[in-house]
Amino acid sequence: MSRLANQYLAALTDRRIGDRDRLIRQQGRQIARWARSIEERLLGIVMADRGGRDGVTGSVDAFLIGLPIAAAELMARLLAEVWDWSWSSAVDMMVRAVPMEVWVGRVAPLGVGESVKSRSNPDQIPIMGFKSPPNPIQEVAGIDATVELAPILNGTATAAEARALVEQFEFPPPTPDRVDAILRATNAPDGLDAMSRIKTVMPQDLDRLRSTIVQAMSAPDRASAIQGLTPQIREMVGGVAYKAQRIARTEGMRIAEAGQKECDSQVDDMITGYKAMTAFDANVRREHRVWHEQIYKRITQGRYVHPILGDLPSFPAGPNCRCWAVPQLAIDLTAGLPPVQLGGQYGRALARFKAQGLAGFEKRAVKE
Repeated sequence: MSRLANQYLAALTDRRIGDRDRLIRQQGRQIARWARSIEERLLGIVMADRGGRDGVTGSVDAFLIGLPIAAAELMARLLAEVWDWSWSSAVDMMVRAVPMEVWVGRVAPLGVGESVKSRSNPDQIPIMGFKSPPNPIQEVAGIDATVELAPILNGTATAAEARALVEQFEFPPPTPDRVDAILRATNAPDGLDAMSRIKTVMPQDLDRLRSTIVQAMSAPDRASAIQGLTPQIREMVGGVAYKAQRIARTEGMRIAEAGQKECDSQVDDMITGYKAMTAFDANVRREHRVWHEQIYKRITQGRYVHPILGDLPSFPAGPNCRCWAVPQLAIDLTAGLPPVQLGGQYGRALARFKAQGLAGFEKRAVKE
């Protein structure tokens, strides 16, 4: 079961990484459009030549002073967009990779009249057959969990309803404070997050841009100098856009990976390790190539180690790094199954799985 589930999960991950790269490229185009609006605004101020040198310089200063803050706000919005996609896609991938019957086994009661706690409760103890909650009778948001689970246990729930219940119990969304902490984290050695970094690097470029405009406005032949500003402004603003795109790309990759890890942490007892992956093309750094398809096994909670390469790297491991990690699952079909007999479609499916092994799941994986 684990081997096939991991193969299916790897295929789903490849699709997810393709979606990640498309989203990052789309955001790069958003930054390019933002940069063009800056370029057009500056050229409009300069070409209007209102109020002489002092008037143009004042207008340029007023425009440039707010750009770092605007850039930081744009960066925060882009990273929040990546997070929303990353979390939902990671949950979707994990729910699809594991047979619904296994999920049913994890959230099903341990006995007649008993119920399990939702994972939204921080005291939740995962159920995999070898663990059980100290007090199985619990309330979930003021509603008895047995009532919530009834449709999935008696087999009357549709596939969509069953999935929604699994996500509710296994993958509650992180709190806003947790998401904010993830967005403001960084892998960079200097400890600067994306918003702080863009506000740090932009003033240098904007100062040079301002100096170039002031020089042109002070030239004896100001009209000719102003005409010659167009390519210079375009080049300098392009440099700003490139830096912003690189920051957004690197931090977007980090957020994509963070969403996967945050999802995995909800089912930590199912994760035995990670397989490191690279884009495996000519642009991959030489020192990153050694990670490709290497398995890092779980040593303790949150720590995964390769016998030769050491600890699992924190991806992205540098600017523009595209590496990622694929979770490795340990699935036991009988783990967590309740002693009571399940009814309906899931009870029949569990019996079929126990009798036929992987045959049913294998057909479903191929169909996907």
